[in-house]
Amino acid sequence: MSAYFSDPLDKKVYHVLVLVPQQKYLFELDSTYLHGSGLPSTKLVLFCLKSFHDQFKFLHERVLCESRFGWILGPPGTGKSTTNLAFISLMPTYFPEWTVTWIHLCQKFRPACIRFANRQKWSMVIDMGDLNEFLVNVEGKHVFLDGFVPSEDAHIVVHARSSGWRISDTTNRRLVVVCSGSSRGETNMDDDKVHSVEEFFVDSWNLEEYRTAAQHIK
Repeated sequence: MSAYFSDPLDKKVYHVLVLVPQQKYLFELDSTYLHGSGLPSTKLVLFCLKSFHDQFKFLHERVLCESRFGWILGPPGTGKSTTNLAFISLMPTYFPEWTVTWIHLCQKFRPACIRFANRQKWSMVIDMGDLNEFLVNVEGKHVFLDGFVPSEDAHIVVHARSSGWRISDTTNRRLVVVCSGSSRGETNMDDDKVHSVEEFFVDSWNLEEYRTAAQHIK
């Protein structure tokens, strides 16, 4: 592993899929797994609506298999980041050949990074100025850039460098950007087509979805 990362926090990545008969409603993420991700390090139980499974399908079919440059958009608090982390937690089982680097961007703090490989987890915090060298040393094939804010100049720089990392080897590298809102800012249709950009939108829950969740969480 790269010298950038600390020793593994644990010998394995924790994830538990809880199955309800005929349906997959709950997905549990352990606090140890979330530690260092830039998200709250408390145990989470995700309720798996259709959008949860659709996001899994997008990451699997469009990003991993079709090598699309994935953008995940939607209002804050809709579960975009946690669903990505749920997907990553299953990659050692279903896609063991992939190593994943997770970079969580903040507006006032340094990026938090995790690397997942061989069912182990390494974490670190980096300075923005070290990002170029950090990406050069990314040993894995898959980078998730989380918390992107189009109006933040520093985030735009990170995005540009991450995009360059992907473009240099689109056969073996994948990039997913999780935007903190519903828009990725100014876009260009020709650029999107050249670079195989594809968007996935996550909407806020409606009243019926809240009712369904309440019925299964009782």
